[in-house]
Amino acid sequence: MTTNQKNSKAEGRIPINQQSAKTISDYIKKHPNMKSNRTAFVIENGKSSEKNAWTLPRQLLRLNPDNHRFTTAVSELIAERIDKNESAEFDMEKKEDIKQIRDMLRGLKPINVDRKEKYQKILNEIQSHSEKYGGNGLKVAGIITADGMYINGNRRDTVLEDLQEKETKKKNGDPSKFDNFEVVICDENITYSDIRQMEIAEQVSVSLRDEYDYLNTAMLIKEEYDNLIQQKGEGKMVQVISQIASRIEGKGPKAIEEYLEYLDFVNHVLKILKIPGEYYRINTKIPGETQPVITIIKEWVNKWTTARDPDQKFLQICLAAAYCQGVFKSAKDDSDEEDSTYKFSSRNHRTFKTYAKSQTAKDLIEDMGFWKTYDHTSNVDLGKFSDKIEYAEEIKKHESWIKQPKKVLNSIQSSLTTIDDALVGSKAPEVKAELESADVVDYFDAFKHLISKIEEKLKRSGKFTKN
Repeated sequence: MTTNQKNSKAEGRIPINQQSAKTISDYIKKHPNMKSNRTAFVIENGKSSEKNAWTLPRQLLRLNPDNHRFTTAVSELIAERIDKNESAEFDMEKKEDIKQIRDMLRGLKPINVDRKEKYQKILNEIQSHSEKYGGNGLKVAGIITADGMYINGNRRDTVLEDLQEKETKKKNGDPSKFDNFEVVICDENITYSDIRQMEIAEQVSVSLRDEYDYLNTAMLIKEEYDNLIQQKGEGKMVQVISQIASRIEGKGPKAIEEYLEYLDFVNHVLKILKIPGEYYRINTKIPGETQPVITIIKEWVNKWTTARDPDQKFLQICLAAAYCQGVFKSAKDDSDEEDSTYKFSSRNHRTFKTYAKSQTAKDLIEDMGFWKTYDHTSNVDLGKFSDKIEYAEEIKKHESWIKQPKKVLNSIQSSLTTIDDALVGSKAPEVKAELESADVVDYFDAFKHLISKIEEKLKRSGKFTKN
């Protein structure tokens, strides 16, 4: 089962490889001394219970590409595989597929700086604990299905793999200490819902140092929400939300509602961008920036949820989608003739969203006539949106200056003086050519007209005398 097929699977018990399950069961029977004092809570058929872990050889265990912590990253890998006419299915018996998932867990591909840093931190902690106290360095038991698939433990297994490789290269190293993993084994009859609820309980709670990223959390919660609604009925929405919230330490029903609203908004944005279901795009990040597109989306959700007018709801979707469209293009570093100089990025978005402080800028950006004909796949329309943003920023700047008219006038005079000075000397022909290509005569006419209008208005006020 792979991520892009998960929703098409009928809910119920997860499929179990009976041969693998028997191998694990036989191992336990032959090695009763491998029962650990460590425990973990598991959910089986909707009921939570605490069970002892067993120390098992890692060769009996396998990575789980369907873990919700990495849904968007795995979806991106699947998209790449499909583009290369490769199978969308990950086979955790194949070395190439195992390496691909391990590199994703390490934050190497798809490149994810945050994930890479967190992975390295976990590796350092486990290595340090191993060197100080012996053993493999793990402090908490993992959780697996009856046939050895990790429900919780993918990254730690990969860390042990990396540490084992390091140990192999040491002169007197002992790579065997990384052979085993303490894991709690779930019963064979667990369901997809059980797994989701364990992921919610084990890997989303706020007490944990490495919570899911917001989008993957929303997708996990939505999947379980849909499952429970299907079981209980549409009228049980409040009950279902409360049930999910009960599994997450430190997050109540309101947080669950916010996750669901967020994913609903993301779906609207992806639909208008004509890339429905491509959730991994929301984790796009401009090189050199720390915040991905996901942060941009989050800043528009509240406006969308609180808007009552259908046009206003549509507007919030359009604005968020258009800005994401620009970030996707900036991330690819494309250059087209239609592009403006405006740089779409999470950093610049913080400035852009302040346009509403100016009514004139707000009217410009929120022109419904513009958005009702806007094509979110067109670079030409994106260029027009870029121009609007730059013009809105100029409006805001000028409106702030109008409170200090002398500053505005000095700035204008300084700019014109610079042009005048440049028309003297060796570069004068070049400057003249640039001005002519910019249709400078049209600007002269516009300046004269504006100055005349300003003079007339001041004269009518009775408080202006021209020297």
